[in-house]
Parts: sequence; structure tokens; C-alpha cells
Amino acid sequence: MVACLTSQHSSFHRITIGIMSLTSFLRLASTTQCAAFVPKSLMGPSSRMKVIPNSRWLSRVTVSTDDDTPWKSKYQNKVTVGDHTFIADEPPSIGGMDMGPSPYDLLLGALGSCTSITLTMYAQRKGIPMEGVDVKLSHSKIYEKDCAECVQKDSAKAESKKKIDHFVRTLKFRGVDLTDKDRKSLLRIADMCPVHKTLESDHVHIETKLHEEEEEEEEATSMETSLKAHKLTTFAGKLTTLSAGFDIRRVLPYHKKRSVGPFIFLDHFGPINITESAPMDVGPHPHIGLATLSYLYEGAILHRDSTGAERAILPGEVNFMIAGKGVVHSERGNAFDLGPHLSGELPKTSHGLQLWMALPKESEDQYPCFHHGEAIALYTDSTSVKATLVVGLANGVSQSSIPIDDRLGNTFFVDVEFDKQGESFSLHQIGLGTEPVEIGIYVSTGSVKLDSGFCNVDGDNSEGETVLEEGNMVVYQLGGEDDIVDIASWIGKLTAESPDTRIAILGGTPLPEKRHMFWNFVSHDRQKVRDAAEAWEELDRSVFPPVVNEDNEDSIPLPSRRKS
Repeated sequence: MVACLTSQHSSFHRITIGIMSLTSFLRLASTTQCAAFVPKSLMGPSSRMKVIPNSRWLSRVTVSTDDDTPWKSKYQNKVTVGDHTFIADEPPSIGGMDMGPSPYDLLLGALGSCTSITLTMYAQRKGIPMEGVDVKLSHSKIYEKDCAECVQKDSAKAESKKKIDHFVRTLKFRGVDLTDKDRKSLLRIADMCPVHKTLESDHVHIETKLHEEEEEEEEATSMETSLKAHKLTTFAGKLTTLSAGFDIRRVLPYHKKRSVGPFIFLDHFGPINITESAPMDVGPHPHIGLATLSYLYEGAILHRDSTGAERAILPGEVNFMIAGKGVVHSERGNAFDLGPHLSGELPKTSHGLQLWMALPKESEDQYPCFHHGEAIALYTDSTSVKATLVVGLANGVSQSSIPIDDRLGNTFFVDVEFDKQGESFSLHQIGLGTEPVEIGIYVSTGSVKLDSGFCNVDGDNSEGETVLEEGNMVVYQLGGEDDIVDIASWIGKLTAESPDTRIAILGGTPLPEKRHMFWNFVSHDRQKVRDAAEAWEELDRSVFPPVVNEDNEDSIPLPSRRKS
């Protein structure tokens, strides 16, 4: 991400932002060294903002006058933000040498980058065709009576001669297909930027303390203040044979935990040996009220459905089918169907995950559709660890090619591979807001240890570490009715206990209503499930059209129904 910073060195500050990192500027604007330059509008009388030990947002910033530069300004500071180091300084007009951006430049950078990122995430989530955004900002001191748009919170103050901090933010949206409605929506969302809210808040307090006092407090309270996800349950996937030579491990639903966030179904299949005489073929079958998600570790599968979609999926890709009110699809691995879609030979092995996500009740009757996309690589600290975002939001990255219903919120699925024992991966920013989130961790191969960020409470209420073996899932909850937390500030660390470990981390905010499930049919309304079963049994093509480009002769019949 790139930022272009320009400033006029006087009482007026101006900055231009393209697409840039929010986190660094947000942390920097929170440091004590910059506090003297932060507008007094941040200092609400009835508010508090306290540095929490081990907080991801605040503890990574250090500002120091110690700098080994051979020649420097008398106001020059070395700023360290995580792995990044740069210089802050003042302009020559007030005695500096302009060796780096000024504190006000950095404050404007926090506001501008936060605005840009907020708009980008919103546009991706809503499917708005915004190709980019430029944010221009300026800051000056003016008399409140001269500000026509200012909210007069205190009439006595307004009549005084005190000046206020006045920020001007100008947005330029890029995108040839943007409509006036899109621009109005984006303009409204700009005010939702967290830094914007902080600047206008009356609920902020900056606490300054001596370093020795902070060290003592951190040592005494670090365990108490660290945000942790609490364990709900641990269980093993059930080995099941679907057909000759086709064994799967069914992880969800589990009788004590029917779902994890919106995910109501998880099958782990393979590795399965594929031959011409025994291909992996699943004939036409129906779905309602859910979205299917296919993700391969090895092999290739051809998807066809009744909407006319036809697409092969390879490792690193995602197939996402929204069933809505009714769809029929097949999954083919034979040479006749799959072969023309591949550039090389037919794979000899098939291995991967099949998941279902329950749709919000408002979306259960939507028309079916299909999406195909590439999984997105996430940053890791080691070349021996590979992390991939399959769907949703995690580690500050949003998967825009696979659309997730807004009402599902905070949904994510991350694939992590560890080549070596002892390597670690940190999961964070799995959502926004304070709604509780469930986190499921499934071990496809190897074993993994749950480290910091996880409260591993056993049956005797003692805390201990959890080591999860192959074929097992553990489910945690972050936040709840009596535990309101900032979901974005949580960090969970996972460490491989054996080489060649691979895990799936998935979850989201649980749906508010119970889901009824029979075979491939899911709904909040039991009657819809019954109606769908009858329609498939009668092969009612008005509800379940045939798969396009297939004869549909090997359609899978409805299994025996339980009395309901």
C-alpha cells in the first residue's frame, strides 16, 4: 500500500492519501510523544482511553529521541511500529529540519488511511464497483463561530475566542460504473471510520505514566487483561463410508455442537486414490437454504449445476454455490467430464474439504447462483508457514471474489500449512464490531497447539494448553452477552506440534435461529425442509431444475425420511 504525504509547514496541515495502512498511523497517533500535538478535542472530560498490556493496537509503538543518525534535527524522533522504523520531525519554521512527517501529518494520515480502508472494505462487501479512492485532508485552527458546519455543543464556548481544530476531508472515488447512489452510500460510510469517531468523541482520555509504573502494572495484570477466546468443546470427526472406496470424516454437525458460526456442515474427504475405473463422481443432487463451499488440497473436481454454471476447481481455488430456494448440482472427477477442463493429466488423488454455510432466513428464498475465485495468501512470519484466506475477513485481508451475505457478518475460513514442527501462525482481525464469534479449528493432518489468545478450560476448570490431534476439532467462543469485546483486537497463536501439519480455521457470528436439516435441505422453517424433500422425491422440476449439460440419469434419490 502506498501513501503520498505532503504538508505545508505552518498552522495549516494538508495530506493526501491513496490506499495505505491504517494500523501504523493509528498506533502512532496513540503514543505519548505525540499526545502534546493531538487536538484537545480528543480529551473528553468524562472518558478514558487506557493502554492495555499485550494489546495488539497500542503496544507495538515506540517513539524515542535516541537515534544514531550522524546529523539530525533537534526535534527528530525515531518511530518504531512493529517491524517498521521511520523518522518524525518538525518543519524548519518552528526549528526542525523536516526529516520526516510532523505529528499532525501522522494524525491526518491515521484519519485518511482509516477512511480509505473503511470505504474499500465496504465497497468489496457490498459489491460496489469502486476501483479506488483518493482522500485529501487538511487541518487548521479556526474560531468555532466561523465554522458553519460545527455542532455547537457548548454555547458559552462558542461565544468565546477559543479556536477549534478544523479538519477538511475531500473524497475522490474512482470507478467508471459508480452511480450517484453508490457515491452517496460511500460518502455516508466515510464517517464510520473508527479514527473519525475517535476524533469526534467525547469519550477519550490519554493517560501518561512513568515507564517503571507501567512495567509493574503489566507484570501484575497481563494475564487478566489479555483478550482470550474460551473453549466450548472438543470432538473428533466421525469416519463414514459414502460408497466403495470413498471414505470421509464428517466433522459437522456434531451432536453436542451442531454448527460453528454459520458453518453447519464440514466433510473432510481423502486422500482418495483416483482411477479411470473408480473416479470420484457425485451425481445430481439438490440443496436449499445453504451455500456450499468446496476447497481442495489435492486433485480436481468439475462442478455443474442447474443455473448453467460449469467450472473445474483446483487446489488454491474456491467454488461457492448459493442454493437459495433450490438448486441441483453434480461433482465429477471422471476423465470424460473433467478431462476437457484440465491442461494436463487427470489427478491420481483427491483430497479436500466440503463445507456448508446456512443462509440467513431473509436469504433462504433467493435465486441460486455460483461463484468461483482464488484463495488469497496471508502474510506469515516464516517461509515454512503458508496461510490462505478462503472466504471472509482475517488478518486485515478481505476475500472479495467470494461474496458473503452481510447478515452473516464476521465469517471467515483460513487454511494454514506448517512444514516444520514448532512453527507458529497468529490469527487476528477475524471480524469487526462486538458481536460474539465462534472459532473452530480442525486438524486435517498433523497436530497443533493452541497458545496465547485461547483460554483452554478443562472439565475441572483448570487452565491448561490444548494440543489438537489429526481428525479433531476444537471450538472456542470470543465474546458473548456478558463479555463485550472488540473482536478485531483479539490475537490467537497456533503452533505446529508435528511437521506437515495442516489446519482449517473457520467460524463467525452464530445465526440467531435454530436450523432444521434433513439430508441436503436446510432452513429455519421445518416445513420448508419437508416441502423440499417431497419436491425432490417427486422430481418436481419447477423447484429443482435439471443440471445443465448432463442427462441427470444418475441423480441421487431421496434417502429414507425420519418421521417429523
